[in-house]
Amino acid sequence: MLNQTVDERANQEIVRGLRARDPELLSRLIDEHKERLFAFLVSLTWNRDTAEDLFQETWLRVLERGHQYRGEWKFETWLLSIAKNLAIDHMRRKTPVSLDTPAEWGESPPIEPAAPASPTPLDVLRQCEQRRWFHRHFRRLPASCKEVYALRARGLPLHGIAAVLRVPLPTVKSRLYRTIAILARQMEACGA
Repeated sequence: MLNQTVDERANQEIVRGLRARDPELLSRLIDEHKERLFAFLVSLTWNRDTAEDLFQETWLRVLERGHQYRGEWKFETWLLSIAKNLAIDHMRRKTPVSLDTPAEWGESPPIEPAAPASPTPLDVLRQCEQRRWFHRHFRRLPASCKEVYALRARGLPLHGIAAVLRVPLPTVKSRLYRTIAILARQMEACGA
């Protein structure tokens, strides 16, 4: 037990707390992971309201199925796996939409990057056009490419993505390369 790493001890603490349904532990886990989890769900669903619903449902699943967490992987990996599966289930139930129609953002795009100090109107226009282009083309990617890209964009390492998606590491690398290649070809075709 002396040779256990800090991560292993933290995972074992989480295992014990989830099995005991410790409300303080759950509250701490939500505080630690809420931003990354929500951003991940928004990047998968492209809809803030849906992401909020799935966010709540993810934490309910953690509470209901906490006894299933064994601590083999980081808690975040397990959490993102639950969220990904819920998002997939939601998308399967959702009625299909045409790829030719614009995204249904509601009031605004899900996450806006922080604006630099005093951008010029031309900079603002370019950024808006780039975001629109990216959103339009990203939505057309296969689901497997979107998942890998969304997880990588949230800073998850490749081996973490492999664990979340339950695929071999070479598959993750291949999908990420394919995603980048598709977007690059689309950029060239548009003259961007």
